[in-house]
Amino acid sequence: MRYRKLLPIFVLLMAITLTACSKKNPNMQSNIPTDSPMSPPEIVGGDKDEHGCIPSAGYQWSEEKQMCVRPWEEKNLEEIYKNAPSLTLEDVADGESSGEAWIILNDNITYHRVFARNMPELQNDDFYEGWLVQKSTGEFFSTGKMTFNEKYQNWLLEYQTEGDKTNYTKVVITLEPNDGDPAPAKHIIEN
Repeated sequence: MRYRKLLPIFVLLMAITLTACSKKNPNMQSNIPTDSPMSPPEIVGGDKDEHGCIPSAGYQWSEEKQMCVRPWEEKNLEEIYKNAPSLTLEDVADGESSGEAWIILNDNITYHRVFARNMPELQNDDFYEGWLVQKSTGEFFSTGKMTFNEKYQNWLLEYQTEGDKTNYTKVVITLEPNDGDPAPAKHIIEN
């Protein structure tokens, strides 16, 4: 019984002691030099250049692709795509658009690339989106938005995902209004 009365006093003394130990004295200076291994590390990815690329993570702007890339990965990608069969994409919207696509599996990663030319001019905030379709089932998924390459005057899409998606052999590029609807809109080119 006697210990029950002392318990609240003991808890209060512990709280006061811990609070006093955790307060930092503003007059006290650290003995750790700023260039010491004990100083906080610089956060990788905390920097961005004028294009939004993160140099500390190895990214730099590619004028050709109009996107941030890691140069050493690009060399590997060219080797991977060199072994991929090419698919010809033809206009299905009564225009003159055309394109070329590749899809290949390498080390359990599916790589997919599309180049498109002579695409209709976009209006407002419309965009082009890529799709891979499994011909036997009609199942499909988005491979993302295309980017325009000023230098080569063509559109580019690059997509990678884990697992084998090479049974999705139909490539479709659609013209999408920016309306929040995730379903494919107007087909422009496909194989």
